[in-house]
Amino acid sequence: MMDEKQQGAERFRGTVDRIVFAAQDGSFCVFKMALSDRLQSVTVAGQVAPPLVGEEVEVLGGWMRHPRFGEQLRAVALHRRPPTETAAIVRYLSSGLFSGIGKAMAGRIVAAFGSDTLRVLEEEPQRLLTVSGIGEKTLARIRESVTASAALQKLTWYLEEAGVAGRYAPALQKLYGEDALTVLQEDPYRISREVDGIGFTVADRIAQFHGTDALAEGRIEAAAAYVLATCEQDGECCVPSTRLVQQVAAVLQTDSEEVGRILGELLEYGVFPTEAQAETVYVYAPDVYEAETGIPYHLERLIRTCKEPVALSDLVREHMAAILEVTLAPAQTDAIETALSHPVTVITGGPGTGKTTLLRGCLYCLEQAGLKTVLAAPTGRAAKRLAESARREASTLHKLLEAGAIGAETVFQRNYTKPLGADVVIVDEASMLDVRLMYHLLEAMKDGARLLLVGDVHQLPPVGPGNVLRDLISSETVAVVRLTELFRQAEGSEIARSAQQIHHGIVPQWTDDEHGDVVFYDCRDEEALQRVCALCRLLDYGHVEQQFQVQVLSPMHKGVCGVTNLNRELQALWQGEGARGITVGDKVMQRRNNYEKGVYNGDVGRVYACTDNVIRVDYQVRNVVYEAEETEELQLAYAMTVHKSQGSEYDTVIIVLQPSHYVMLQRNLLYTALTRAKKKAYIISTPEALARAVRTQRVNRRCSLLATRLREVLS
Repeated sequence: MMDEKQQGAERFRGTVDRIVFAAQDGSFCVFKMALSDRLQSVTVAGQVAPPLVGEEVEVLGGWMRHPRFGEQLRAVALHRRPPTETAAIVRYLSSGLFSGIGKAMAGRIVAAFGSDTLRVLEEEPQRLLTVSGIGEKTLARIRESVTASAALQKLTWYLEEAGVAGRYAPALQKLYGEDALTVLQEDPYRISREVDGIGFTVADRIAQFHGTDALAEGRIEAAAAYVLATCEQDGECCVPSTRLVQQVAAVLQTDSEEVGRILGELLEYGVFPTEAQAETVYVYAPDVYEAETGIPYHLERLIRTCKEPVALSDLVREHMAAILEVTLAPAQTDAIETALSHPVTVITGGPGTGKTTLLRGCLYCLEQAGLKTVLAAPTGRAAKRLAESARREASTLHKLLEAGAIGAETVFQRNYTKPLGADVVIVDEASMLDVRLMYHLLEAMKDGARLLLVGDVHQLPPVGPGNVLRDLISSETVAVVRLTELFRQAEGSEIARSAQQIHHGIVPQWTDDEHGDVVFYDCRDEEALQRVCALCRLLDYGHVEQQFQVQVLSPMHKGVCGVTNLNRELQALWQGEGARGITVGDKVMQRRNNYEKGVYNGDVGRVYACTDNVIRVDYQVRNVVYEAEETEELQLAYAMTVHKSQGSEYDTVIIVLQPSHYVMLQRNLLYTALTRAKKKAYIISTPEALARAVRTQRVNRRCSLLATRLREVLS
């Protein structure tokens, strides 16, 4: 079964001369190929995995004329074929695909066996021992590479025959080994659950290649899981069953009545958990249901088993003021007493309202009471900032809970069978907590332990499902300390005042006065882009000392002033217009959790060394080495989305908020962006876009029953 793009395409055979460009994630490449029936090489471009130099390939595609690069062969699929000419075989063997074979060794092997070389490698590998430099150990490495290469090529060919990019083959082979092809043939939807980066669409295309029935129960189940996962990306914990049926039918482009009948049977079997509330049935992914129902249970457990409150004696009160080097306002002292007298407490407030002072005061009192306290935050940057402000060691929640991975699934070693030893757990930037992470944290806390959550509820909600901090506050089931009085009088105080204005729906009256803490530039599109570049040059953003003190923020990836183009332009400032890919000196971000390397989604570092096969990144707390196949985990970070900046603070922030960002112009997004700045904020926008952002308030629209469950269990 061919993909629609392959219908009517021509087949071209040739040998790969050289790779011109290859995307880091293997999603696109440009290469030169010598066609069998042409004397000159042609340029091939397309969304296919890059082949190896010297490989004979079969390209499915057609001719097109690129406005800049001229005639090209646009590939929609690429099939690899073993080379037959001796020179091509030498290039193929020395391409790096075969462990133990370099260019010189490849030449000696081909000299010995000629055009019969590849057959010898596959069928009579023992004959390689007759080649100078090959012993038993080298032979074993070559045999292993040959076996893996043959399996990988077979898998790649299969995927592309099914109309799926062959670039997924390495990930499938890594996870399933020699069973990869069997998995694709017998249960293709399994890969959408277990392989990171492969979703329902790819799995369904493979299933359709096998002729899976449009209304097969397995297909309906996989589509429902896909819809639920998609809704989670929008922050939803659950979906009303009627909406789920409609969305599944839309995804499958099939009859909604039949989908409803089959999905109803699946729900009766308990494939997906459900909850009925006010005549509406809500459907959950199993792990999200476990998290949402588990949070109230564990909170009740902590509250029930907690011992006597921590007393704030006059002596401690007197010494605390000296330790903190500040005279506490009565409201701050009352807040500390509230936090100490409850098993679970939320402290929420904006910038400049004294959250750090309050946190340090609580820490001092808890330590005086002899309680073991640990500090944590959802991200590495937030944890580093927490450690600096609290003057104590702090870690990420993933590190605290000893997170690891099995396939695409995150697992935590710390849980109810191996709880944390801490008497008190303090979590900063708690607005970033989704229901999954909150559940795993609570599950890992021992009976009687205390929980203190510190965060700004007016910031953007978490990227994952739910809105834990807001639901805890709105449920009125735990102690809440609200900080509203501004204490910050030093540099950056205008930022705090502006944040309060935005929170109350008031448009700040900023100007382009460079002496202010907040500077507003009225410009859009190309002019806005040039303003960003000019500011970055002025601030010497490319210098190693400045890269972590300055950050450019934009609401979205696309567009002239989107993150993607901003990164391209800002990289060109420091690396030159011809820069391709990531290189030495670039500011980069980790794109996903990597537990083996100890780096997590959103961590930012600087490239300090780079070769064709290795990129080395300094994350300030550790250096990490990325092999060639791992570099897709990195992206440029001169600019990042506001969502990615949560949990971080910078001396200077440059915020690009354009009319073209219309759908993202929201109050909590602007508030979050502005409060990333400690000393200076540049706002590059228009009065109309700014006014829309301040006046557009979208909160509490996430489908979740957590607040209701909290009231049912804790009230």
